[in-house]
Amino acid sequence: MVLPDFEFITVSANGLISVTPIGGEASVEVGALKLVKPEYDEMTMHASGHFVPKGGGVLAEDFTVQVRSGYLEASNVSSLEELVSIMSLTRQYEMQIEVMASADEIAQIGNKLLKA
Repeated sequence: MVLPDFEFITVSANGLISVTPIGGEASVEVGALKLVKPEYDEMTMHASGHFVPKGGGVLAEDFTVQVRSGYLEASNVSSLEELVSIMSLTRQYEMQIEVMASADEIAQIGNKLLKA
């Protein structure tokens, strides 16, 4: 969908997109979103990264689906928590390497004792 230059844009709960043109006073409807509600098992991921119907058909519009305008979708990943997790895993890895080096050193000392 290509939108004309606008001052303000609104998306209604039923998916109607309206814009207020630059210098204009009244909003103009410029398009609508097709809202669908597919079942999870009916969808597959296309090579492009988009979800598409498994049969390749067209999904029927569902008038019970609503859009919430003015919200920003949040990530389901906390970057701070992931950074702390990576640092913790790095420290654990370093400690395990030190334990393996100590075990190797103890094994070498034990071998020297057995040879003597």
